[in-house]
Amino acid sequence: MPGYRFFLVLALAALILISGCAMNSRNDAIKLRKELERWTGFRSEGIVQANYMGLALRKFYVIQKDKDELRLDVVDGGIMGMSAEPLLSFYKGDYLALKSAMMPQLELLNLTNYFPQAAFRAFSEPAEYLAPYESEILAKRMVTVDSVKVEFTPQLQLGKITDLKSGAEIILTYTGRGILDQVDIKAGNSASVLLLVDTIRHCSQNITPLPPNKGGLDLMKVIGGAIENLMGGKE
Repeated sequence: MPGYRFFLVLALAALILISGCAMNSRNDAIKLRKELERWTGFRSEGIVQANYMGLALRKFYVIQKDKDELRLDVVDGGIMGMSAEPLLSFYKGDYLALKSAMMPQLELLNLTNYFPQAAFRAFSEPAEYLAPYESEILAKRMVTVDSVKVEFTPQLQLGKITDLKSGAEIILTYTGRGILDQVDIKAGNSASVLLLVDTIRHCSQNITPLPPNKGGLDLMKVIGGAIENLMGGKE
């Protein structure tokens, strides 16, 4: 009889342990889905620091995203100065577009060959894109889909997206409270963009597209000239 009781207690303990693990797994799955869905649409404001070949530019930014549409506006004079025309605007939707009040020649760029399309697909609607790989993400905190590697923090927040073909990276850093603090976008060793986040609100956005560019100019040379031009302007 004592042996029977011992077996019963052991079986009960195992059942509780298994139930607890299953509950934690379900909670993690729900947490992951909610975290991914947050990135479907958002608006963020803060400071953007662009670096190219040792040159640095610091200005204010406003970025909006809604599903596969994204718009970034770089402005002068702070967020309250948004009534003025942005120094630089970038749009991603069915096409890529760039607009610059200070350097109109930027609008002639052909961005298609430089933009990491595969990595952006993982970021456009991540909940839908990564849904088939939920079990792998929960087990490894990372997954590779085609040429895109997506890594997560221990809290199941998006941590890093890497386009394995181009080497482009998007690195997200959070505060101790789990609030997005900065986004580091790297395109090779010579160019990077750092977003220092002041505010971010996750909700649907109504994004105004930019007109398409005609294309034709070399990207790196024009960006270098643009940063040098802005560096000589008002900080």
